[in-house]
Amino acid sequence: MKRGKPLQLMIGLMLLALLIGGCAGGETEPEGTAQPAPPTATSAPPSGPAVPTPGEWGGSAEFGEFTFIVDSDSAAITEISYWLSDWTCGPTTTSGGMSVTPEPPWAIVQGRFSIETELGGFSGSLPMTIDGAFEIETHAAGTWTAVSGGTTCSGTWEASSQ
Repeated sequence: MKRGKPLQLMIGLMLLALLIGGCAGGETEPEGTAQPAPPTATSAPPSGPAVPTPGEWGGSAEFGEFTFIVDSDSAAITEISYWLSDWTCGPTTTSGGMSVTPEPPWAIVQGRFSIETELGGFSGSLPMTIDGAFEIETHAAGTWTAVSGGTTCSGTWEASSQ
């Protein structure tokens, strides 16, 4: 009867291993009887990009002030006007105003836009880019970049609906 002892010992160790493994892994449900997860606190769904208020927006930057027009569908910017106030970029100091109406308008895509213009008549031509995003329906912010005489000038801006 010595043969039975090693088999009983082996079975006992296997059962012990199964019990220990089952306890270490936490409670388990029999297959096919999974329980739903307990309810958890939910947060508001993530918001998409802000849809800007149509109409005129006014902003300020280091170069002066500007306004732009958001179309009635909130899908494009149809005009931008600049008022430069003794602004110096590279060898050029500039004052004055001008308006640009693009064809086609500058698109607003997922709340973001990029306006590229040439500010002519200010001691030569100044390429100006205004990049931005509508943070909420009545506020936008972003960066601007201009180049004059080989010098790149840049900064930040903020605007709100009027």
